[in-house]
Amino acid sequence: DFPYKKDYPAVILNTGGTTGKPKGAVLSNDNFNSMPHQYGVKANFTNEDKMVAIMPIFHGFGLCNCIHMPLCLGAKVILMPKYDAKQLANIFKKYKPCDLMGVPTLIKDIMNNKIYENIDFSFINYIVSGGGSLGADEVDFNKFLSEHNSNKLVTKGYGLTEATSSLTFTFEDSNDINSVGIPLVNTKIKIVEPGTTKELKYNELGEICATGPSIMLGFYKDDKSTKNDLKMHNDNKVWLHTGDMGYINEDGKLFVTDRIKRLIIVSGVNVYPSLIENKICTHPLVKDCCVVKMPHEYKYEVPKAYIVLKEGNYFNEKLKIELNKLCDTLPNKYYKPFDFEVIDSLPKTLMNKIDYKNLEEKAKVNKKVLRKEL
Repeated sequence: DFPYKKDYPAVILNTGGTTGKPKGAVLSNDNFNSMPHQYGVKANFTNEDKMVAIMPIFHGFGLCNCIHMPLCLGAKVILMPKYDAKQLANIFKKYKPCDLMGVPTLIKDIMNNKIYENIDFSFINYIVSGGGSLGADEVDFNKFLSEHNSNKLVTKGYGLTEATSSLTFTFEDSNDINSVGIPLVNTKIKIVEPGTTKELKYNELGEICATGPSIMLGFYKDDKSTKNDLKMHNDNKVWLHTGDMGYINEDGKLFVTDRIKRLIIVSGVNVYPSLIENKICTHPLVKDCCVVKMPHEYKYEVPKAYIVLKEGNYFNEKLKIELNKLCDTLPNKYYKPFDFEVIDSLPKTLMNKIDYKNLEEKAKVNKKVLRKEL
């Protein structure tokens, strides 16, 4: 028998790399085994449950949430190595799996793909969206579930590889629209002023920090990044500085807004791209949107919106005017996109998340073109 050793490394998983170079997060046996214990306190899993595991298992979300956690709690796992709409529809019809976890792009496809329109989803217990914001699609997907005979709402979670994939979850009594819920058992969340350890008050926007049993040991052979992300606070606990922006309301529910690295600084003013994306996506002709920073001669950087239109629609001056009017309702003029570009689809990483770095590289243009005022 191999003797138990506290904090013994179990696996090295690469971070997603959606906003930078991937790093190897060293996770212990204790990290991994904390997940089933934390979820098992409140989540309703039985040995009759079936979980569809679509997420790649080279990532914390897929390996821990979709395989290790359900198996530890007695549920069965249906492996699906690569997402295919027809295959998933057949799995729904044949096996009636009650649990499914995925990223927002999967949730959106289930809602919009005609292959799912005649499926009865009354067997669903949990459909979980993680790895990004659903935005306005959350309300639409809840309506979709109701129209397909389910009395459940889409649930959301928040986590990252450095925290063995999970920190919060929207259990039944904490599932507010746009919220990612409350901390798991033995996990603590707080908001700090970016670049410091100063804790902010309720509803104040800042960097999300977490401490608890799922926090990694550190980054593999990268002491600099480890010291930057794992910091000792005044309570003598090591806190993970996530690099995500958000706030906590008076009920203790967490709301995630953006990655700090996605922040766009226009003439010294902080602009949060998710606010622009959510606003643009309210237009009836827009299917999807991603806003990234674009270099500017004297404003430092400005927002550029990449837009995917619904099938059969085209970008013209009328649509541009309508989108600009929508963006006029945002906090200030700096939120107005400097440029709109229509593309067939948003680029994705291996985790099927939006590849922001790809679009940022695409947005780097000759500065001489960008001298026009917003």
